[in-house]
Amino acid sequence: MQETTSPADVNTRARMLYWGAAIEMWRARPLTGVGAGGYDGAFPEARAAFAARHPDSPLVEINERFLSSGAHDEYLQIL
Repeated sequence: MQETTSPADVNTRARMLYWGAAIEMWRARPLTGVGAGGYDGAFPEARAAFAARHPDSPLVEINERFLSSGAHDEYLQIL
């Protein structure tokens, strides 16, 4: 079980980055959000905001080819 939840695991780290980006999107637009289907378009800016807020995080170094669409969390996706 520890292998699948280890922060060193690329999938887990990518998911944590998705969540961090979703929170940055919420911070930028707490009342309106980015709109239905807007996550992917807002992700690059949110990722940059996350990187600026957490410059030492290993999450900001995840290669783009490992990333997919969506927040991978229903609550954060709707938020």
